Amino acid sequence: MSAETGAGARAGVAILGAGSLGTALAAGLWRAGRSFTLWTIEEDVAESLRTYRENVKYLPGIKVPKEVVVATDLESALDGALLVLLTVPSHVIRDVARRAAPHLPSGTVVVSAAKGLERDTLLRMSEVIAEELPEPLKSRVVVLSGPSLAPEVGRGEPTGVDAAAVDPDLARAVKIALTMKRFRFKLRRDVAGVEAGGTFKNLYAIGAGICDGLSLGNNTKAALQTRALSEMIVLARALGGKSSTLYGLAGLGDLMVTCNSPHSRNRTLGEHIGKGHKVADVSRGMVSVTEGVDAAHCAHQLAAMHKLRLPLAEMIYGILNAEEKPEQLIKVCLP
Repeated sequence: MSAETGAGARAGVAILGAGSLGTALAAGLWRAGRSFTLWTIEEDVAESLRTYRENVKYLPGIKVPKEVVVATDLESALDGALLVLLTVPSHVIRDVARRAAPHLPSGTVVVSAAKGLERDTLLRMSEVIAEELPEPLKSRVVVLSGPSLAPEVGRGEPTGVDAAAVDPDLARAVKIALTMKRFRFKLRRDVAGVEAGGTFKNLYAIGAGICDGLSLGNNTKAALQTRALSEMIVLARALGGKSSTLYGLAGLGDLMVTCNSPHSRNRTLGEHIGKGHKVADVSRGMVSVTEGVDAAHCAHQLAAMHKLRLPLAEMIYGILNAEEKPEQLIKVCLP
């Protein structure tokens, strides 16, 4: 299948955001013979992809074929796209959705792969996107979440994620459009539960990394993940989600991989904190966004609003804000 640069050849899928996940999906979709455009606002990333066929900044080592169309103009990237996949960080999702909205036809399906809540409003990403879309598209948002580390997706290693939408036909359409031989979907209706899992696993991954930095061992980290899952269920229910969803790919599955993989940015941040480094210093040295810091803030706000008991989340929040010492984490990990 040829991916020529003309608008007609690009009809199909537009990936907005050439970070690690967006780039990984681009590599996978090309291997699956799909037609799409990859958009980035970062000129250096676009130049890297065009010149070296590699995203040196966010996903080094994964080759993106020269036929993949890389765009920095949003309107041209969206030309002919009937499915728009947002893979940008949560803190810019509103701006990108607002900018994209005027260029989306009424039949477009908008897919959110962003993980987080909007810090000021505590809205889920699908709610933020819907607020920026015209009326016909507000109900056409699908969310994707699950264990999907970008290096593994980019290499074509087997991956399964949840796709959730109020309208099951929309989730099914996304599954048809994006399913690859080694990238599969489970369909769900619990949008809030899927988004809660994707948001808060990052917070607890920081805690898992702190365990690693303190050399507390796997037993302690397993205890932390057990408590983390319980608290994630509490948070999901506060957002309107179902407990059962958190036992699936977007909950337990994503929690396990994010807490244990060396590729996890949030776990890595926690590891540095456990070794005595300051949060601000570590964050400045990381190219990609660590969503767990904002997730900790949001969990703290939700706990106050809904009178939730979240001892592990509150401890991690305290450590991130230098109100608690990392060594104190063990107090809330164990029974």
